[in-house]
Amino acid sequence: MEKLHKIIMDVDTGTDDAVAILMAIASEKIELLGICTVNGNRNVELTTDNTLRVVDYVGKGGEVKVYKGCALPLVSTLDPARRPLIPYGDKYFDGQENHGNHLDLPETELKPEEKDAVSFLIETLMKSDGDISIVAVGPLTNLAVALRAKPEIAGKMKQIIIMGGALTEGNSGPLQRAEFNFWADPEAAEIVLQSGVELTIVPLDVTHKTCIKEREADAFEQMGTKAGHAASIFIKRRIGNYKVWQPVCDPDEAPIHDALCIAGLLDPSVFTKVVECQMKMDFSGGTADGISVVNFKPTTRDLDGIFRPAVKNVKLVLEANRERFAKIMGELVAKL
Repeated sequence: MEKLHKIIMDVDTGTDDAVAILMAIASEKIELLGICTVNGNRNVELTTDNTLRVVDYVGKGGEVKVYKGCALPLVSTLDPARRPLIPYGDKYFDGQENHGNHLDLPETELKPEEKDAVSFLIETLMKSDGDISIVAVGPLTNLAVALRAKPEIAGKMKQIIIMGGALTEGNSGPLQRAEFNFWADPEAAEIVLQSGVELTIVPLDVTHKTCIKEREADAFEQMGTKAGHAASIFIKRRIGNYKVWQPVCDPDEAPIHDALCIAGLLDPSVFTKVVECQMKMDFSGGTADGISVVNFKPTTRDLDGIFRPAVKNVKLVLEANRERFAKIMGELVAKL
């Protein structure tokens, strides 16, 4: 079967990134050109190791290349008081967390490629015919640095599908109104939002309403595949955590945020309501630091008081089909 989607994944691999990676590797419609890692859920050494564990566990170490990316956000950690917990680690959480330093998979001897993630992004995109989609499910530091170093790559990306942002369902910042990926590196997020690339944003507001249920995780386990087993472990860990620490859904389910991006790439009908609108980042360092701000109106009004047409820079997903998402996930982890 001819591959329909050439993609590069940009991840900060914890449990939900891991499920997304499994789905992408398993899909016959995806040509996975490489996986870039970044500081986020854990420091980049750990997110890289976790990514390699996933690739190795399903026997794809010789096929899927992993490129280690940026170790810190662009500027948000320069003031230690602004992001005191970054880079993250278990010592900060006392169990209140979805990922752990290491995924519950065997250790691996696989190593990342010598080339760093930013160089890989630039070189691969510049050689392309503009047919590569980026699936970015961690902080956007790698993409922002690549765009600053080689702005021409903006015209070489078919699209970027991003798990990031929140309207009301935040999980980070002093008021819990920010989404973690954007909050961790808001300047990077703003660079990508200004890039002119076609952007599809999948926010927490949608992922919290498309949870995977424990009975579905049980079914994945019973498939007898490595991907099904691993996905079941990751999902059940998340269900246990959300039940105790983040009760945003029913106690027998949990959001698998990043995996929804892969499902939506493969089947756009998974995204049942998408609106074009204007999105910007607050990176002021104040109370709203790291919050994504959305303008749904057709106009904007700057400080000079003049109304102008709003630059609709994103396609914002507002609703998704939970059952279709779960079905796609199950079909894919059954293959690997």
